Amino acid sequence: MPTALIGRIEERFGVVLVEGYGLSKGTCASTSNPLHGVRKPGTVGVALPGQTVAVMAPDGTLVPRGERGEVVIQGPTVMRGYLNRPEETAEALINGRLHTGDVGVLDEGELVAFLTQRIAKFQLPASVTFIDEVPENSLGKSDRPGLRTTTASTSARAAGPDKETS
Repeated sequence: MPTALIGRIEERFGVVLVEGYGLSKGTCASTSNPLHGVRKPGTVGVALPGQTVAVMAPDGTLVPRGERGEVVIQGPTVMRGYLNRPEETAEALINGRLHTGDVGVLDEGELVAFLTQRIAKFQLPASVTFIDEVPENSLGKSDRPGLRTTTASTSARAAGPDKETS
């Protein structure tokens, strides 16, 4: 989360916003900024007790502090594997480390700066369009061609006359 936004939230609501990082494959939380003590907004904190968080290069070697790579997690809270899916388990768990597919950097204080990149094989949408109503065909089902036309015209209006939409 951008540091400026964290400051605005804390000021407006009078609370301390603590960032962290985790996956359900690692029992949800693997790092956290401390509530009390050294906190570095814009990072996801230090490894929680019993867990080791590292950053690896594509060849499986640990990268030096300050360099980006894939975030890997090791510890008793990391899953043992995917049920009845040994191939997927072998891809995700290598030498006891969970390969998250997320890109991160370890800084000098062992705080992880989590980047908005992913190594994993999925695509994020270029944009999200909200519409008031999903068009329906004569059978009452979603009219996909009509939906494409509606979202295209909504995106074009939102972009304005000088901007292209994809």
